[in-house]
Amino acid sequence: MNILSQKGIGLVEVIVALLLLSIGVLGFAMLQIRAMDASMDASKRIQAMNLARDLSERMRANKQGLSKSIIVGKGSDAKLVDAYANALAGKYYITSYSASCANTAKCNSENFAKEDVNQILFKAYTMGMKVALNDCPGSASNRYCVFVAWDETLPIDGSSDTSCTNNGSFLASSKCIVLEAY
Repeated sequence: MNILSQKGIGLVEVIVALLLLSIGVLGFAMLQIRAMDASMDASKRIQAMNLARDLSERMRANKQGLSKSIIVGKGSDAKLVDAYANALAGKYYITSYSASCANTAKCNSENFAKEDVNQILFKAYTMGMKVALNDCPGSASNRYCVFVAWDETLPIDGSSDTSCTNNGSFLASSKCIVLEAY
């Protein structure tokens, strides 16, 4: 073999080695990105579970607020709801909060429920989450489920792609938790 025909082979070997190394580094970088995404998702789930647990404990402490004594609607559309369902109706979060039930002697169970809900809704807003209180899917026992969702997911049981659940089953793309309460 002629030495001139071997010229540049070392450079080709270096380029091939760099190509293999870059593929390995790219794979490691992708693994790190996936690990960070999983870590963020786990963090959101923990925050959501803490919000749901907080609301559930507040409901447990204010049993009178759970009595269905508030009339909502008129005529044939009228129905009895409790203070928590009434306070959460139509809201997933609030953007500001100021305490309204500071003097506990003047607050009744309905006002305490409103205060509890406003605190939870504001916490949800500061964390980028949404909260709802719905009847548990498939439950005839009048139990509530606390839905906490984040990103594009809505805290509802429905057929939309952005719903948390559909007839009690989590959707593959949903980012939410559901906690059975009262």
